[in-house]
Amino acid sequence: MSLANPEFARFFAIHEHFERFLMTWVGLVFVFLLASSSKLASYILPIFSALAALIGLHLAGDGASRRIKWNALPAVIIGATGLFLVSSVTRFASERIPLVLDEAYQPWLYGGAATLLLGRLAAFWLGRQGHTVAAVVALAFGGLAFGQGILLGHDNIGTINSAHDVAAAIGSQVAPEIPFFSVSTYDQSLQFYLERTTTMVAYRDELSFGISHEADKFIPDIAGLERAWIAAPAA
Repeated sequence: MSLANPEFARFFAIHEHFERFLMTWVGLVFVFLLASSSKLASYILPIFSALAALIGLHLAGDGASRRIKWNALPAVIIGATGLFLVSSVTRFASERIPLVLDEAYQPWLYGGAATLLLGRLAAFWLGRQGHTVAAVVALAFGGLAFGQGILLGHDNIGTINSAHDVAAAIGSQVAPEIPFFSVSTYDQSLQFYLERTTTMVAYRDELSFGISHEADKFIPDIAGLERAWIAAPAA
């Protein structure tokens, strides 16, 4: 059958099985994200490997050079727009995020946007020349550098969103036998960096399931905290 119809093997193995498997993968992750009441960014991460494979199949199909050329144009616009808007980042400075932190972030954003723009322009030109593999490499490199610039540069303002520095400052001052309470809030990074079990006070939210199974490790109100604080040998 493959001899009579050379496209049969690709249609049966790639389209009927692999592509449909990938599309089902993408659909399940997306539906899970929509159904979840708490939508954390990490929930969408499993979708990217399947999307990357589908994009690769799309770019490697018939007329690959033409597809790569025209798929590069939207990113050229994004890169150029990014370069134009980076200077406006400092307008978002506030008491919580000082101007100096935004200014430290800007070079990373400039670098990421510039690399995205240059990579996409190179991919567009290489696609027009028929250099498909080189165009894909330029597309991939520009996108990778753009993402890494945003993520690595965010370390400059990471202290605002992470309890790493706080945990480092108080870790040596809190002996293992001293109970640690988190009142009306839950900072996920604090427990991780402090490497301590924390007793939640007047906060349930996403911890409700665990609290229902270990109610003795939860204090429902401030009055209960006061009693626990007085009864503790040290706090």
